[in-house]
Amino acid sequence: TSISVGDFSALELKEFLKRHQREWATVPPDIRETLRRPLFAALYSYVAVDANWHPRNEYQLCSCYWERLGLSDHPHDVTVVKRLAKTLLDDAAPYPWPGQTFLDHRIDDETRKRLEAVGWLRRLDGDKAAVWHDRLLNWALAQSIADELQSAAVNREELLLFVSRQWDPGSRCGNRRFGYLPADLLWILANASTSNASALIVDLLMRLEGSHPMSLNVQSFYKTILPTIGEAILKPVLSRMELAATSDSKPLPAYVATTFIELAPIAADHVTKLSTAMLRSERHEVKQVALHVLKKVPSKDALNKLWAMHCDNIAALDQKANELRFRNYELSLEALRSCIALEPEWIAI
Repeated sequence: TSISVGDFSALELKEFLKRHQREWATVPPDIRETLRRPLFAALYSYVAVDANWHPRNEYQLCSCYWERLGLSDHPHDVTVVKRLAKTLLDDAAPYPWPGQTFLDHRIDDETRKRLEAVGWLRRLDGDKAAVWHDRLLNWALAQSIADELQSAAVNREELLLFVSRQWDPGSRCGNRRFGYLPADLLWILANASTSNASALIVDLLMRLEGSHPMSLNVQSFYKTILPTIGEAILKPVLSRMELAATSDSKPLPAYVATTFIELAPIAADHVTKLSTAMLRSERHEVKQVALHVLKKVPSKDALNKLWAMHCDNIAALDQKANELRFRNYELSLEALRSCIALEPEWIAI
């Protein structure tokens, strides 16, 4: 039987942390809202043993909790959980896992009891077992898929398509909902050291965009979901826009710019450096992203290149065949004004 539990109030969260020997004052302000969800408050109390560790989001909490499993006296337990999670790629796979699943994957009673003791598995009626929270089941499956994507034997197209389907609110895999899976996998790949991680992210982004990359759903995805991944997502997003393709097969530059703008409060230097570099791109859409970003997150280092671009846009106003000439002119002017405000004396140079 499952019981629905609402989020903590601020007072309830303070009391919870106090009972787990954690001080409210040491909790980073940008994660306090996240910790109001009981699952993440529990994870924080488990993993935040170092007062200098300041997680920014739920992905870091899940990741640290996951890493602790691999740092135990039985590091292969991580592989066991990934192997179990992998079974759920099959719609017909039973979950919670019956005892036969453990036998089929040569997971002995000692390993199963150990995973129950450390809190990853919980025993249910009969011989069944499940991950103790569906949020962590999503994370375990994302870790398993990240490994699978490195295998030459796997059908990557099919696997990424499976992940992208989970973005649909009505999607089900067997009797489970894996709505967190796409973002979890993006975070894992964005923070991976493998050489093909960025290319995999680009492929996944294109599948998540679907056949209508300029839809409002895609706008929401770039503004609200991708920024939660952190600044590591910026270069793959830029690579996605650099792909040789028609402009109507890409998300609108204004949509993509929101990812950069939303991340500016925590990664301003990275955002301004990338946007300034994007002005030199051969791709018109990439330059448009840069202009949208610089309008909201200005940089004085972009002034000279912006002025040259704006002069080109002025000259293009007479080109009646260019339907975007007035919008291009307005956009470069807005970006230029924002950047000049940082260094007004530039005009006199």
